[in-house]
Amino acid sequence: MSLRRFDTFEMWCNKAKSWMRPGDICIDAKDRRCRVGADFMRARDEGAFPVRIVSRILDEDHADEWSAHAARVCAARMHLDFPLHADAVAVLAGTLVAVASAAAEATWEGLAAQFEAQGQGDLAAKMRIAIEKGANGA
Repeated sequence: MSLRRFDTFEMWCNKAKSWMRPGDICIDAKDRRCRVGADFMRARDEGAFPVRIVSRILDEDHADEWSAHAARVCAARMHLDFPLHADAVAVLAGTLVAVASAAAEATWEGLAAQFEAQGQGDLAAKMRIAIEKGANGA
């Protein structure tokens, strides 16, 4: 992901054309997606700058590699008792399964089973729902 951002509305006006690439999305400081000018004006009016630019880093040619890496990171954090946000992990799993192979689905299902075995049933359940949606292209 990119760490680029628009610090002010004026910066967005001046730099958006040259900084934005196809597939980029913008997220304001209140975690709302900014798609059109009115969204950026709302962010300005509500003090929701800076607006982050999130670049797409996942493509179908490398989806299995990204999926395996993300699963390893989640597993490592789980074993270190590092708190994981259940919704974020579930979305990540579902997104990666949607563009990766059946092997990715098996990897994430295995990770969900590990979470469940360690008493994190809520996280495992959310992951399984997202994995199923991703595998079905939902």
